Amino acid sequence: MSGLTLIIQNELYPLEIADKDILCLEKVYSNDKVCASSLVYIQGYSNSNISDTVKVRIQFDWRGHSEVITEEIFLFIPETKTLFFRSGNQWAVFNLLNKMTIQHEHAFCHPWLEQIGHFVLIEDELEAYLMTLDGQKINSVPIDPPWQRQDFPDRIEYLSPVYGKQTLLFPLM
Repeated sequence: MSGLTLIIQNELYPLEIADKDILCLEKVYSNDKVCASSLVYIQGYSNSNISDTVKVRIQFDWRGHSEVITEEIFLFIPETKTLFFRSGNQWAVFNLLNKMTIQHEHAFCHPWLEQIGHFVLIEDELEAYLMTLDGQKINSVPIDPPWQRQDFPDRIEYLSPVYGKQTLLFPLM
């Protein structure tokens, strides 16, 4: 991952780590009991400035079923020191410099993360979100499969049988 080193520890049991910086509890509403945990140690440098070191420990607690975390489920934005995360039924945004969660949302099914210029697009099966590079939600639109996406310089359009044409407009920069 560009600019970051991730050390990932996936466990089949709950972890009790006292020195974690961020706890991300899985967005499952039918089960309150933690069944497994993953721990991600994040270390990196932004813009090759060694004095600007990022060191963060994020614990992911799984309540539905154990998931395996890999580097591919993260999107790091070096300009803002923001880390986007996705798993089977959730997505989240973490500010690594301040060691805090910015957004943590339920997702219907396996969201997708993509940086498009000065924005991040998060697509779930039922909703698409346009985010700033620092994790603030700009807007969102409902979509329903099977949907089609078309990219334009100033917007993204979705066409779905349930919601028709939906448009995510890029703000003027």
